[in-house]
Amino acid sequence: FGAGCRPCCKMRAVPWGFNAQLEARPPAAGWYSTADMLSRLALATALFCYCLATQPLRLARFALQYNRLWHGGFTGTAMTLLLPVTPAVLAAIAWGERLKQFVMREDEWDPRFGEEPCIWYQPPPSKAAAIIYDAFRPLADWVAAFVLFGDNRVAIDHTIRDTICTKEYWYGLLDGVGARRPLQLGSWDGHALRDVGRGVESGGCDLVCKISDSYLGIGDLVFKRGVDFATRGDIEAALRGDARYAGRPAVLCEMVQPCAGLEASVSSDGYSAVHL
Repeated sequence: FGAGCRPCCKMRAVPWGFNAQLEARPPAAGWYSTADMLSRLALATALFCYCLATQPLRLARFALQYNRLWHGGFTGTAMTLLLPVTPAVLAAIAWGERLKQFVMREDEWDPRFGEEPCIWYQPPPSKAAAIIYDAFRPLADWVAAFVLFGDNRVAIDHTIRDTICTKEYWYGLLDGVGARRPLQLGSWDGHALRDVGRGVESGGCDLVCKISDSYLGIGDLVFKRGVDFATRGDIEAALRGDARYAGRPAVLCEMVQPCAGLEASVSSDGYSAVHL
C-alpha cells in the first residue's frame, strides 16, 4: 500500500507471537468455549488499550476513517468521539444487531458477505460464548486493522472493497514470475463478457467465475460445460441476470480439481469445489 503503510508495532519474538499460533493447543475448556471467548476478548481489549496509550493521534485518525467507512458519516464520527470506549460501543452495536435478528427472526447476515452466512463468521454454539463472541469479533477486526496498516487510507478502504488488490492484480504478479495458475478464458466488465485467449467455448473444463474485488469465494459461480452453458452467450446471459455481477468486473477461469483419489486429502467439509 505504499511507503506510508507500515506495521504500527515492531515485530518481536513474544510468547503469543506467530510461532505460538502455529503450535496452539486447545484451552482446557475447549475452543470457542465461554472461557476461550473471554480470553480472546481480553486480549483484543488489552491490545486496543495499548494502541490508545501509545499512538492516540494515529488511532484517532484511523478510527475516523474506519468508522465512517463501515458505519456511515454521522454514526462513524459519533463513534470516533467515543474513542476511549470503542470496545463497549462496538459490542453494543453487535448486540443490537443480534437482538434485532432475534426479534425479527432474521437469518444471520454480515455486511462483508451480503448473502448467506459464512462459516468464517458463525458464532459459537453456546449462548454465553456467542454473546461474548459478538463483542470480540468487531473489536478484533478493528484493532487488527490498525496494527496492520495504521491510518493508511488505501488500506482502510480495502477492508470493505478491493480497489488495488483485485484478481487481476494477483494474476499479474503470478504471471510476472511465470507461476502456473488456472487458465483464464473470459473477462466480465460488469456489463458484457469478452473472450480471453482461446475463449470460454474452448477446452473441456468447467469454468469458475470470480468477482474481481471479492474474497472467500463470495459471489463465485460455477458453469458446468454442457450443462450450464454451451456458448459464450449462455454465460453472458447468466451474468447479466445475476444482480451480484451488475457493474462488477469478474474473471472466468478453468476449474481446477485434484486428481482422482486425492479429493479427501485436499478438501474437507465446509469447503466447496469452488475452492479446490
